[in-house]
Amino acid sequence: QSLHGINAVMGIAAVETGKDRRKNLMIPGQDIQRRRHPLAAGAVQGHQIGLVHIGRIDILARLDQLQTELQSIRNDVETLQHDTEMAGQRQRELYLDVDGRLQGIEKAALAAGAGAVAVYEGSALAPGQLPLPGGSDRENYDAAFELLKEGRYEEAASAFEQFMAVYPESTLMDNAQYWLAETYYVTQDYAAALPAFQKVISEHPGSRKVPDALLKIGYSNYALSKWAAARKSLTAVATNYPETTAARLAGQRLDQMKNEGH
Repeated sequence: QSLHGINAVMGIAAVETGKDRRKNLMIPGQDIQRRRHPLAAGAVQGHQIGLVHIGRIDILARLDQLQTELQSIRNDVETLQHDTEMAGQRQRELYLDVDGRLQGIEKAALAAGAGAVAVYEGSALAPGQLPLPGGSDRENYDAAFELLKEGRYEEAASAFEQFMAVYPESTLMDNAQYWLAETYYVTQDYAAALPAFQKVISEHPGSRKVPDALLKIGYSNYALSKWAAARKSLTAVATNYPETTAARLAGQRLDQMKNEGH
């Protein structure tokens, strides 16, 4: 029995010794594993911090962009508000200007007597009579132009003729001459319209009405089937006054003449 007990004790010792050996053999690997785990965890943590940092940069950049766009919108709104205010101011000034002119015409008409008031309100204008005797050049010009707008072409022509006779130094002479010619043109008296429009060009070469007068000379010659003369005037408008409405209309009529074979 003693021998058997000794053998049992020795077996247990051998087993424990084997365990210790295996434990010692595993320690290097375990140490390596323990050394690797902190590195891997640090790499993951660093990657996550980097992603958060990048995300924050993207958000900040987007916020900057939105702030810039918002400021641009605010600037646009302020510009629109300013433009609206300026437009309202111009409308008020225009209203006051028109109202002042109308009051001036009414006062001149009253001062001139019942005859002038009657003419302005629709009665016939006597030959050689100003629409508003005693009124200013501007007031009589406006009255003559009102007759033209009302389609009272014969009376408008007489009013413009009398205006130019009474106010030869007026700054409105070129306009009066042009609208006198227009009274002939709209009534299809092209033979009378041609020299009247030509007078605008010859007597008022610096007038803003020159391109329009040239255009109407071309139109009048077209109506009279004078193709070469019409083409000459219309080409002069398109060439010499290219940025005007008259030039655009002249170009359209030239195209029309080309399509018609003239």
